[in-house]
Amino acid sequence: MLALCPADEPQIPKTLGVFYLQLDQLAEAELFLQQALASEPEAIGLVEALERILTRLGKFDEADKMTKRYYELGRIYRRK
Repeated sequence: MLALCPADEPQIPKTLGVFYLQLDQLAEAELFLQQALASEPEAIGLVEALERILTRLGKFDEADKMTKRYYELGRIYRRK
């Protein structure tokens, strides 16, 4: 299914990620939201969602990177 999602169109994997998150299927949600984030690296909402998912999955080092990215993006948005 991932191969069918255009690399430059983050809406499809984003929608699937949210769907899997609502089903509490965290590994699948992470997979799709990571793909969406690769296409939309400044999407602060994706970063926040991934931080929460990674924490719940026990991937604390990766979650910490997302937390740092979240605050970095927050500083960028405040300057605009």
